[in-house]
Amino acid sequence: MEFEERWDNQRDFVEVVGRYEMMVATGNHVYFDIDELEIIVEHYFEKGLVDDAIKAIHYGLELFNNAAVLLLREAQIYAVMGKLSKAIPKLKHLLSIEPSNDEIYLSLASVYSQLRDHKNAIKNFKLALNYSEDGFRDEIYIDLSLEYQNMGNWDDAIHTLQSALKSNPENETACYELAHCYETCDRLGLGVRFFTDFLDSHPYSFSAWYNLGIIFMRQEDYKKAINALEFCVAIEEEFLPALHDLATAYFEADEFNKAISTVEDIFRLEPEDASLLTFAGEAYEKMEMPQQALKFYDRAIEADGLFMEAYLGKAVALEMTDQLEEAIVYLEIAAEMDPTGLAQTMLAECYDKHGASQKAENNYIDLSERLSHYIDGWLSFCDFYGKSGNFDKALACVEKALAENPHDGSLLYRKVGYLHALGHGDQALVLFDYVCASGYKEIEELLNTRPEILTDPPFALRIEEICKP
Repeated sequence: MEFEERWDNQRDFVEVVGRYEMMVATGNHVYFDIDELEIIVEHYFEKGLVDDAIKAIHYGLELFNNAAVLLLREAQIYAVMGKLSKAIPKLKHLLSIEPSNDEIYLSLASVYSQLRDHKNAIKNFKLALNYSEDGFRDEIYIDLSLEYQNMGNWDDAIHTLQSALKSNPENETACYELAHCYETCDRLGLGVRFFTDFLDSHPYSFSAWYNLGIIFMRQEDYKKAINALEFCVAIEEEFLPALHDLATAYFEADEFNKAISTVEDIFRLEPEDASLLTFAGEAYEKMEMPQQALKFYDRAIEADGLFMEAYLGKAVALEMTDQLEEAIVYLEIAAEMDPTGLAQTMLAECYDKHGASQKAENNYIDLSERLSHYIDGWLSFCDFYGKSGNFDKALACVEKALAENPHDGSLLYRKVGYLHALGHGDQALVLFDYVCASGYKEIEELLNTRPEILTDPPFALRIEEICKP
C-alpha cells in the first residue's frame, strides 16, 4: 500500500507536504508533530528524493531531539541506500532508547542479511519475534527461514516455515517456500506428509493443495498430482499456476483430452500464447490426431513466428500424415532458429527417411562440428551409418564423438556394438567388460541397436548375468 493511501485524508496529506515545502522555500520555521514529519519523510523517500527525506528528518530532530521514529527512518534510509556502516550504529543506538521495538530489530536483521552475516541476522529476527505482534510474526518467520536457507540449514528453515503457517495458515508465501525447501533438500516424502496433515486441519487452503500437487509432480506421481491440483482449482477456479500444472499433469498421465480442455480454460483467463498452443498440439499428436494438431501448431506459429517448438511440432504432424516434403520445410525453418541441435538432428533423420541420404549426412557432419557435445546428435549420426550396415563409418563416427565426450555410456556401448559388427569380437568384449565395470547403465541401447550381439555366446552369458532380475 502506498504511504499516501494510509493517510486518512488526502487533502490533509497534501496540506502537510505543501506546508513543509512552503517552509523550506521561505526559510521560516514551522511546527510539525511527529506523525506529520513521518508523513513528509516517507513521501520524499517513496518519490526517490532521498536527500530531501534526510533533510526532513534532521529538521524533525531539531523539534524532537532523539525521536526514535525519525532516527529509525534515517537508519532505514541509509540501509536502503547501501550505507550499511552508517545504518548499524544508528540502529544500535536506537536499541538503547527503545529496546523492545521490533522494527529496530527487523531493520538490523535486514542490514546483517545484506552483509551476508546470517548469524547476526538470525539473532535479530528472533529478537524481533519476541517483541512483535501476532499479526506480523508469520512474515518475520519467512525472513528468518530465508537466512537459514542461505546457510543451507534446511531443518531450521523448514521448522521456521511451519511456525509461519501455524501463526497464519493463510500465508501463501510460507507454503511456497516450504515446498521449495522440501524439494531442494530432497525430502519430498516429508513434504507430502506435512501438507497432507496441514490440509486435514485447513482443507480450503488452495495454496497448500497447489504445493502438495507440485510435490507429487516432482515425484512423477501424476495421478496424485491431478487429485491435489483439481482440489486447488475447485477452491480457486482462476488460479493460473495450478491450471498450467494441471494441464501438464493430465498430459503426463496420458489424459490428453483433459489436458487440452484445461488449456482452453486457461485461454479464457489469459491471451493465447505459442507455448500452450504447441502443448495442445502435442496432446492431439499423442492421440494420433495430426490434423487437429496441425491446427494448433498453425495457431502457435501465428501467435509467435519465432517459436521454434511450434515448427518442430508441425513437422512431426506432417510426417504423421506422410507429408515428408512439407515436414522438411518446417524442420529447415526450425533448424535455423534452434541453438540446441534438436531440430537439425530431426531434419537429418527426415532427409534420411525421404531418401536424401547425402543431405542427411551433410547435416550430421555440420551438426557434429558445430555442437560437438550434443550427444543425441552424435547418437543419431552413428545410427544413420549403423542401420545401413556401414559399420566402418559408424565406428569412425563414434570414435570422433568419444574424443569429445569420453564418458558417455551410450556412445561407449555403441562402440562395443560396432566393434562386434566389424568382427573385432575380442576387442568388443574387453571394452564391454570395462564399460559394465565402470557402472554405465545404458546396456539396453546396445541391445536395441545391435540385438545380434546376443547370438555371440560370450556376450550372451555376460548380458544374461547383468540383466538378471
